[in-house]
Amino acid sequence: LKSFLDESTAPLRRYVPTVLRVGMGVSFVYLGLIQKLADPGSALLVVEKYDLTSVVPVDPGLWVVGAGVTEIAVGLALIAGFFTRGAVALSFVLFTTTLFGLPDDPVLAHVALFGMASAVFTLGSGPLAFDRWFGRPALDDEDGSALAA
Repeated sequence: LKSFLDESTAPLRRYVPTVLRVGMGVSFVYLGLIQKLADPGSALLVVEKYDLTSVVPVDPGLWVVGAGVTEIAVGLALIAGFFTRGAVALSFVLFTTTLFGLPDDPVLAHVALFGMASAVFTLGSGPLAFDRWFGRPALDDEDGSALAA
């Protein structure tokens, strides 16, 4: 069974980074659009509960819009594969800020997010990405393994 699965999925392995990257991107866009911009009431309660306006002294509504737009921008960059490792690095900052900035935030949810971000950061953008089409290709051989420069 293992041999069969290895042989049948071998041609698709090079798309694993793409699937992870796009999945993370869709999650970011969803959270920014649905959780923050489409339902600002609950997001405003978070700003009020943790007194985030004392951290950055702006209107609470601007906090919500800023967080939503940032998440959407990171998500779109990940979906497109535009400056992938930079977008993932920014997602690390967002996860870390949330993890340590909100004292009662669930740690287990962030473990999975850190793992996904680590995988995308390590694997890169994959073959179907803006980075690959308009930049220096990171993967040069057929099986998708990185070659030393």
